[in-house]
Amino acid sequence: MASMALTVRGWQQATLRVVLGCVGGGLWAHGLSGCKTPGALQAKDVLPYAVGAVEPRLGDGYDSMVQSLRNGVSCVSGTTVKVSSAQSSINLSQNIDSKDLMREFSGEVTGTPRLGFLQLGASGGYYHSLTTKDSVLNLVYAVKVQTGGEQLSGVSLASAAKSLKANPMLQRCGDGYVMQINRGGLLSITLSLDFGSVENRTRWQSKMKMSGPLGDLSKDLGNKVGLGTMDGSLTINVNQVGGIPSQALTSAKTCSLSSADDFAICKQRIDDLMAYATGSFPQQVESNPGVLSFITAPLRNLGAQITATVPADILQMRQQLDQWNRDNLLHSDLVTKSRQVGLPMDPAMESDITSNTDLIKQTATACFSYQPSAAAADTQDWSACRTQFKAASTGLRVINAAVATLNQLDIPADSEVGNSIFNPYDGKMSIRFAVASGRSWKFDPTHSVGSDGTASGGGAAATGTLSAVDKQGSLLTRIGQSYSRSETTGQLDIFAGEAVGFVMNDIPGRFTDNHGLQTVYWRCLSCANKINKLPTYRLRVRANHEAGVSFTSHENITGTYRIVAYGLWRGSPSWPLSDAGGANKSCGASCPDPTSNLQTLVMSSAPGSAAIAIGRDKTVGIQANVPVTFKMNEQANGYSDNQGEIELILQCKRCNIASHAIILDEE
Repeated sequence: MASMALTVRGWQQATLRVVLGCVGGGLWAHGLSGCKTPGALQAKDVLPYAVGAVEPRLGDGYDSMVQSLRNGVSCVSGTTVKVSSAQSSINLSQNIDSKDLMREFSGEVTGTPRLGFLQLGASGGYYHSLTTKDSVLNLVYAVKVQTGGEQLSGVSLASAAKSLKANPMLQRCGDGYVMQINRGGLLSITLSLDFGSVENRTRWQSKMKMSGPLGDLSKDLGNKVGLGTMDGSLTINVNQVGGIPSQALTSAKTCSLSSADDFAICKQRIDDLMAYATGSFPQQVESNPGVLSFITAPLRNLGAQITATVPADILQMRQQLDQWNRDNLLHSDLVTKSRQVGLPMDPAMESDITSNTDLIKQTATACFSYQPSAAAADTQDWSACRTQFKAASTGLRVINAAVATLNQLDIPADSEVGNSIFNPYDGKMSIRFAVASGRSWKFDPTHSVGSDGTASGGGAAATGTLSAVDKQGSLLTRIGQSYSRSETTGQLDIFAGEAVGFVMNDIPGRFTDNHGLQTVYWRCLSCANKINKLPTYRLRVRANHEAGVSFTSHENITGTYRIVAYGLWRGSPSWPLSDAGGANKSCGASCPDPTSNLQTLVMSSAPGSAAIAIGRDKTVGIQANVPVTFKMNEQANGYSDNQGEIELILQCKRCNIASHAIILDEE
């Protein structure tokens, strides 16, 4: 076990002992293979506080193959000795990695996929964050109170167990016994800050002190939110061991970080948690301690006959079961998450995932259990494992990941093109989407609105917005070059190399003071069909960027690309908006393409070289290893007052030059 000393601000200095818990012997804990305590304690396993919600008793048998306690089996005798507690601590400083904490403390971080143990009898284990979004920052605070425990002294095999041969011993007693139980209480507080994008997370991490006491972080968050400049959301999740369950503050809370009013619910929650963690909880634990962890030791240390050899093919089957289980847990989490966001998975696919879960459990029961041979009590019979594994190999349903995947699209309020779903395939892609509920964003420093644009004191239609018939601040869907109010849920068809977009309804040129984001979840409905992926890229071109945006073919070969452009821009705040097709106005001799109109999207292959008009939709050739540049057709030195942004979708339609003649300028 490892420990770390932490300074407790506002309390006397104390030691917080963090047990890096391991789940003994099994293959079901992701990333914990060989998780044994090193050195002199190598014969022991440290288990989390509960296994299948069964509280251990000293001397209980333990089956490391399935992480299962064998209660009531009298295999070990000894004398109970009290274990003095280490110095307890009250710690609310964020200085603990969530993975380390979750190894000891069984609880799920809200919003992350779950990695659990198979439900084999009384199996158990910890929940563990399997994947995280790059835009999310997780901070874990903890309070731990140790009250001591019990240890088995003078240990020996019980008389009834001494005569048992190897496999009957395994079947009855497992391969270990509970040697020590550590009691006390543990309270974890997980703050998940979702900034919506990696850029926002990085920006705010540099402006805030993401460490130190919980109260200091709460105060800093409140100050930043009060300025009206913070995007994203905060989720508070609490887990508790020990104490009085009926008094536990364990429900999750989520709030927006777009305004002080939105943040108030989380601020109050943090204040309540600080009072609870430093006062009521330690008092509860003294009178009602829980099991923090327990330690097992092998029965072979006591002279028991234990068969440790497992055939190589069985070990391989276990490894394959481990992989099947991990994959299926992800699919199961997608089923739950899909229902939560209002985009349920296809019932047939849900049924397949449930069927796979049952089949994996049945196979694991056969491959991780002790089954003595009927012919010889001291040999292990793996025939059931081999038979069941063969059935599972052919019986597991194939889950199409492209169809099962739940995609998340965040739409920043301050982006004039928002965000889009583009089709990278060579055929039509059908998607179903759902707009997340409960989020808010701002179309100016004072008006916080939902995706429908409704707000007290604001949200009415405004002159010059992207959609004149919809409320300012509402979420729009962009199909082709047209904008309309987004439905809460719906289905869309996207053709090859094209995109549909989502954007706030605001006035072009006035997006910079917007804050917050909306989220759209979507799933591909047609990706089970045989449609091939093509090299497809997305670029953003700002109207005021005179240098333009560069693109180089990643394939390093000359290819034919279709370029589709979306969005609006203009060459001056006083001029009419246009799409990438340009305005009805001549550009002039100093423009990149003097022959094309002002505000047309153009492409050039080198600085100073002649540009060609791309407009809304054009197919062109792009040479291997030769950068091309996209920008607005505008007079030299006239870009600084331009407004707007265009999104480009580039799809390589023909990337094998040997098979076709290159098209350099197709009308």
